[in-house]
Amino acid sequence: EEVAMLLAMLGNEHAAYWQQRYVRELDEVKFAAESADPMEKLFVWFGKVQMLLAAQTIASDALALDKETAAVLDVGCGNGFFCEVLHMMGFKNVTGSDYSPASIRLSTHVQMHFRKSEREWGTKYLVDNILWTRLAPASYDLIHDSGTLDSIAMTLAEQPAGPRGPFDPPPQGAPSPPEEPPHDLPKGDQPHLFQGEGASGYLRNVARLLKPQGVLLMRSCNHSAEEVMSLARTAGAPLAVLRDVSTPGSGVTVLLLRNTAPSGPAPAPPSA
Repeated sequence: EEVAMLLAMLGNEHAAYWQQRYVRELDEVKFAAESADPMEKLFVWFGKVQMLLAAQTIASDALALDKETAAVLDVGCGNGFFCEVLHMMGFKNVTGSDYSPASIRLSTHVQMHFRKSEREWGTKYLVDNILWTRLAPASYDLIHDSGTLDSIAMTLAEQPAGPRGPFDPPPQGAPSPPEEPPHDLPKGDQPHLFQGEGASGYLRNVARLLKPQGVLLMRSCNHSAEEVMSLARTAGAPLAVLRDVSTPGSGVTVLLLRNTAPSGPAPAPPSA
């Protein structure tokens, strides 16, 4: 499975790979519905122990997030498992976003497993491509990333940051505007759409979605803390390391990054 994923990433077949994977995962969960715990069929990036450690960090007194009001975004939410864990821990304003419509359908099914009536539903799931995000700037107190930076870095080459006119062709290798999600799925609001390119563009967009002093919890198996901060500087993203909470020997970098912008979204990319 890992080999298939890497080949899809490097061959720019990532969208088809994730779409097929989430369709298969949904089928497996439905087929196992009579078993003791169909959620055992869900794939958890970096494993369930790392997932629970990340959730505990978000709920810790050190971050002092108000569970009733704090706006939390899980970018690249996949099957929605992490969002549902946060909801079970008491967070009432959680959003999961993913560019794959199959991910959002799977997440909705997982949500139904955890909560039996719509009155109990508190997590929102949206089709949204973070590189062309429709989400409103400066909206989230905390954003969680579990491997999304890694996926983008493997599939999109870095492009030089700089202003372009509305009719200029995109740089070679830049992402194309995503197709509209199916009408039966929720999506972000079009008026806020802005574009990022590659890993540094991803960090720029994430910083713009954070409220001033908001926190990004990033988990990466391909980037060291120094590499993440180098990308942030390239992007002009006002992110500073709040704490490195990596588990020694795990092979996973886990960073808490603070949005240091005084107010409003992160600035536009620097001129070339």
